[in-house]
Amino acid sequence: MKIIFNDKEIELKFRFKQDLLFESATEESFSGKNTKQWIIYMFCALIANAGDGFCSFDEFERWLSDNPQKFYDFIEEYTTFMANIAEQRAPKKADESKKKKK
Repeated sequence: MKIIFNDKEIELKFRFKQDLLFESATEESFSGKNTKQWIIYMFCALIANAGDGFCSFDEFERWLSDNPQKFYDFIEEYTTFMANIAEQRAPKKADESKKKKK
């Protein structure tokens, strides 16, 4: 997913770094259980992809308020990404179960 932030195009890729940033900031794992988690997670994705010090949380919050659809796009993109991972892993688990039974 690409966004324009402060006149800079940034591609938000899902990386382990955003998980580490999120866990450091909140002292919990991301679960998507509420809006607060999603907003912080999106901010962590921005920092993970654009670099530390790229923007403050206040700058991000103002940008997000001006671009609310990007928030919903991010949730949809992440949900699709995780569903694809689950789908890719499912056949492997079934194959492993068959191998163990032999």
